[in-house]
Amino acid sequence: MQLEKAQHGELGDDPPLPAGQGNHLGSPEDKLPGEWSMSAATFRTLPLLLILVTYTLCLQFQPSEPYLVPYLTRVKLFSNQQVNISIFPIGVYTTLLFTLLAAPACHFFSYRTVIIMGTLGKLATFSILFSCQSLFAMQMTQVTYGTGAAADLVFSSYIFLLVPEKHYQTMTSYTQASSLVSYMLAAELGQGLVDQGASLVILLQISILFSAVACFISFFLPREEIKGQKWGLLTPELDLLQNQGILEKVQETWRGANLRLLSFWWVFGTAGFAMIPNYGTSLFDVIDPMANTNGHVLAASQGVACIGALAAAYVADIAAQGGGLVFISGSFLVGLLCIFMAWSHTLLVIYPLYVAAIGINQLLLCLVYVQAAKSLSNQQFILLFSLNAVAGLLVQSGIQGLIVVLQLSITSQFYAFGSYCIAVGAVFWILCHRNYLKTGTVRLVSADEERQALL
Repeated sequence: MQLEKAQHGELGDDPPLPAGQGNHLGSPEDKLPGEWSMSAATFRTLPLLLILVTYTLCLQFQPSEPYLVPYLTRVKLFSNQQVNISIFPIGVYTTLLFTLLAAPACHFFSYRTVIIMGTLGKLATFSILFSCQSLFAMQMTQVTYGTGAAADLVFSSYIFLLVPEKHYQTMTSYTQASSLVSYMLAAELGQGLVDQGASLVILLQISILFSAVACFISFFLPREEIKGQKWGLLTPELDLLQNQGILEKVQETWRGANLRLLSFWWVFGTAGFAMIPNYGTSLFDVIDPMANTNGHVLAASQGVACIGALAAAYVADIAAQGGGLVFISGSFLVGLLCIFMAWSHTLLVIYPLYVAAIGINQLLLCLVYVQAAKSLSNQQFILLFSLNAVAGLLVQSGIQGLIVVLQLSITSQFYAFGSYCIAVGAVFWILCHRNYLKTGTVRLVSADEERQALL
């Protein structure tokens, strides 16, 4: 793959620019994306990792999250129909809207500012849930929650503006892992408190406390360079893109064939994987309605997902050398796990299959984030993340709509999920083979060692 904007660490000469462009990288202030920005110069890898991990730990520590429906029905006294028809659907639409608006928001403000706004949105969500009673107020919590969900996406892309490219995978894996660990610990704490007879209000108060701490920490997140506030572009030689329209920016961002391949799997692969946690508990309930271990299984799945996120940092270069093989095999494997889950009628078999599928999903998600980011030529990180996420949500909505129309049973749904994942893997295999015939290489992104050798 041609490295138009080779990125490197603190040492080494600046790479040559394409023909016809002057070299504006002579001063220390004008560094390529992936090098330390001036405003983040006081941060080094470990302190930066510490603040990012602490922020995600606090933000995702929400013991009230698994008990939101019981809280709304038992404490706020709304009916299940009101919750599922009048409240929750608003969150789906607002999340989709704010995800689409994430890139323009980072353009007009900054990544850091949008993250702070989203963190405040999550704090507002829990505060309104605690203090208000009306249906309109509960609907507003879905709007504020949508801002927080979009900010989580911004945070994932913001990391790439702070560190050298060689640290992309490490930072992504560790921040994803900290988020999963926090969710797992919060869920276990919530389960323990409920088992001891604690009120659901106490769980919400704990969520408010940790969200407030996350808001405080968010103000200490390092700023990206001022130049990076325009669509995430950090280098002067790319300033001409600032005058392009949105369509031209999109075309410029996805002009690389490798990035388009990775985006295909990102959109369609993750849309299928998202069905598994969404419908997993429903499958458990059908198999054994009296089972009371679902909470522990969900916590275990988050623990294995954390392992998957950390493993991505160790297999990243191997995955890069294998091209799309890791995503093809992952799609096939998850598809087979879904089919076996539908075929089996024993929870002791279904539980480990479910946990394994969640772990594989997280491993592949961490890999595709970083490989796609490394494949960008113009550093439009948030535009990449935003539009791919929106497309994935639309595909996911289409799958859910088809399930409703066909009125599939829960076991039939998992047969369908498995078949879908295998089909995505097969199509991706064909696309990668066609790309190999054109380019003569199976790699979709160069391994870190090779990229460093080119500097």
